[in-house]
Parts: sequence; C-alpha cells; structure tokens
Amino acid sequence: MGSILAILATGVVGYLLTKKRSVVTSNIAGYRQISNVKLTYYYVADLTLGSVPVYDKFGNFVIGISSASMTELILEGSGKLPDGRILNYYNGSRWSVLSPGSRPFGSYGNRLTEMGSIAVDPKLIQLGSVVYISALGIWVTAEDIGRAIKGAHIDLFTGTKSKARQYSSKTSTDLVVFDITVQ
Repeated sequence: MGSILAILATGVVGYLLTKKRSVVTSNIAGYRQISNVKLTYYYVADLTLGSVPVYDKFGNFVIGISSASMTELILEGSGKLPDGRILNYYNGSRWSVLSPGSRPFGSYGNRLTEMGSIAVDPKLIQLGSVVYISALGIWVTAEDIGRAIKGAHIDLFTGTKSKARQYSSKTSTDLVVFDITVQ
C-alpha cells in the first residue's frame, strides 16, 4: 500500500505544479478512497436577454435575462451574457459581473478551471483537497460547493454545456482524496 501512496502522492505534486501551486509536502495527511460517488457536471451557462432583472453585488441593475436563462444561471452558478461579460454567483440574488473571457470564481476563492475544479460537500471533502476521479482518469481540486452537492456527490466544472454533455454518460466514480495544504 505504501508504494501506491507514493505513486499517488507523486501524481498530486505533479498536478499541483501544473496549476502553478506549491505543495507543503509535510501536510499530506494521507489519502482516503471513496467509492460509488455520484458524478455530475456544471458549466458557464449561455444567457439570453429578457425581462428578468439581474442585480450586481451592490444592488445595481445589470441587465434583463430570460426566465429560462435565470433558472440555468441559478443552477450553474455562472453565465455568459451576449456581450461576453460573465455573471458569477455572489450572495443571495446578487451577482459579480466579470469582464469578457474571465473564468468564474468558486467558493474557495480561486478561479474555476475547466476539467480541473469540482464542487463538493465540505463535510465529506474539504475545500482545497486534491482528488483523483478514476472514471475520467483526471486530477482535480475541490474549489467550489453547491446547494445540491450533498454527501458522496461531486460536480465537475466543464466550462461549457457541450463538454458537460460529452461526459454525461459517466455518472458515478470512485475517488482518491488527498487532504493537503496548497499555497
């Protein structure tokens, strides 16, 4: 088992280096395996104009979007306006407005990375943990939470709806979770 941990730990350090983060190796507390985890996907929704008002984090009117767009925006947590600006969940019914081309922020305060960030239940997986998703063969970081993410359920940020659809046939996975400190 020690050699498996060494191989996985090497993968964790390599993954963190690709994200331009250093790892405090003395803080790798080991790993946990979690089986039969529900795997879902989220993305930046494409929004259309309409009559439902959107307010920024200061309470200022931003724009009107369609009711279908508002539903999707609330579900996904971020959306792209027709002019390219990004709406990112802030608090309650308020949104941060990000410049065109920006990546949305997760609850951990980091910008989300396509196929590299997951939303988790922090009671099961702490924010900042590095996780290996066996069904996809990828390393990701727990950088977000979601109202519907409870227990053995993770939500992988794919960036786009088309990419979410591409992976949608994979609905459960086993995880290897490293609870570590990253800088």
